[in-house]
Amino acid sequence: MDEARKVLSEPMETDNGHILRGQLALAESFQYIISLEYRKAEEELADLRGRLYNPSLKTELERKVDMERNTRAIQRHVDELADLAKCLKDRISLGQSFLKSMQAEIEAGLLK
Repeated sequence: MDEARKVLSEPMETDNGHILRGQLALAESFQYIISLEYRKAEEELADLRGRLYNPSLKTELERKVDMERNTRAIQRHVDELADLAKCLKDRISLGQSFLKSMQAEIEAGLLK
């Protein structure tokens, strides 16, 4: 996750299409890795919830509060992975827009 955060913290090279394509390829590879980790963490969370469900508590609200308290750490991890995946997806989309804009400027004779 730290590597993915590093990719997100580096500014995109919007003046050099070759470098930008490399940055996007790196972001895409991290998006794939983070997506796999996200799915795995979601499965772990579901398994944990199944094991921790406490039907002996009197109300559904008590069971829900108990479950949230006991799964807080892994839920935070799942949420962080989801956020990272979304940020990477958004970065890739923005980078692709920059590349299209560069291409249009080249075709219009504005860039060399």
